[in-house]
Amino acid sequence: MNLKNFGFYEGGIFESILSTYNLDGTPNAAPMGVSLEKDHIIVRPFKRTRTFKNLKNFKCCVINFLDQVEFFYYTVYKDKALPENWFERAKRVNAPKLTMANLWIETEVKDMEDITEDRAKFLLDIKDIDFKWLKPKVYQRSHHALMESIIHSTRVKVYLKKKDYDKVKELINLINHYHLLIKKVSPNTEYERIMEDILKKIKGWIKIYNYPFTQP
Repeated sequence: MNLKNFGFYEGGIFESILSTYNLDGTPNAAPMGVSLEKDHIIVRPFKRTRTFKNLKNFKCCVINFLDQVEFFYYTVYKDKALPENWFERAKRVNAPKLTMANLWIETEVKDMEDITEDRAKFLLDIKDIDFKWLKPKVYQRSHHALMESIIHSTRVKVYLKKKDYDKVKELINLINHYHLLIKKVSPNTEYERIMEDILKKIKGWIKIYNYPFTQP
């Protein structure tokens, strides 16, 4: 099955949730941008993450694609273990997959190389592709707005630590813009609740890292 049939193309980065097993057998899931290189998938995790350690140890993973953007938030900011009923064992590799996903790509590690001191690149062989047919779904601007806000929020803390306040201010302004958009088009929804939680986290980081400008 050709991934290009699902909209993949070389040079693009596609947002997924990558799932692996931890050494104790519990499932782990984390958002991951993936790209296509000929017949392989490329992922570039940070070396400090469980995803990197699990890929090195088990040499396999499942790349999950799903419409429900809130699960990207839950897997970024997981304060406790994710519910076990979110997962089931993959068919071809020793890794879990997310039951709520629409497309699953089971992969094995073919090669790994260091990109920087903090980051590595994994070349993944595709072992199985599975998907489920979906009912038509209407498009809402809040879907895109929340996804961008989740991604931007993970970078706010990084730039606060580096004291790159211009970048912090830029990211916070973008998140505030998306917050106002979500309040307009998706009021009193899970989208709005998650946005409020993101802003609360940012306010906490601002206090910790003594951000010198007005809070969001």
